[in-house]
Amino acid sequence: KEFISCFTATFGIPPRLATFSTLNGKKMYQHTVALAKIREFLRYVGLAPAVARQKKVPWSIERAPKDCVRAYLKSLMESDGNANDKFGIKVRYYTISIKLALGTQKLLATLGIFSRRQRIRRQKFSSTKFLYCLVVSRLDAVKFIKTVGFHDTWYSDYKTIRANYKSKIFGDQIAVRVRSIKSKG
Repeated sequence: KEFISCFTATFGIPPRLATFSTLNGKKMYQHTVALAKIREFLRYVGLAPAVARQKKVPWSIERAPKDCVRAYLKSLMESDGNANDKFGIKVRYYTISIKLALGTQKLLATLGIFSRRQRIRRQKFSSTKFLYCLVVSRLDAVKFIKTVGFHDTWYSDYKTIRANYKSKIFGDQIAVRVRSIKSKG
């Protein structure tokens, strides 16, 4: 009943309910949903079907509260990203879509996390020439792990990471002095 009321509230129509008996005589229920209505809803929130090269961050995520943005980034990194600690902590995300790379970089920036974008030439047997990689490193990688995180407990354990990599990560802060600022007009 809860599924039916939630579905009806979200899509404006109830799912169809069918009952049938299994071979062992148990009564089973099957909910059928109106796929066209769901596709219409997903398109409305910016999740239209797209090939990998044309993917982008949905407009609904760009305007979403920070908790939703964090959940989106966490899922995105879990699927096409990784983290390692070989030469200090780095979090990487890979995509063949420049629009998705730019949008993800923008989302990271809204959380105060700096990332740099690299264009990597793919091997000859690949159907696409380039792969885009977002790299979050050092202090920003620690900030990413603290604010966004991973499902993997090792990366999510911020205190352990900070203790283990204090000398590698926190020694790279740069102080900049500016003599003067001149206005161009």
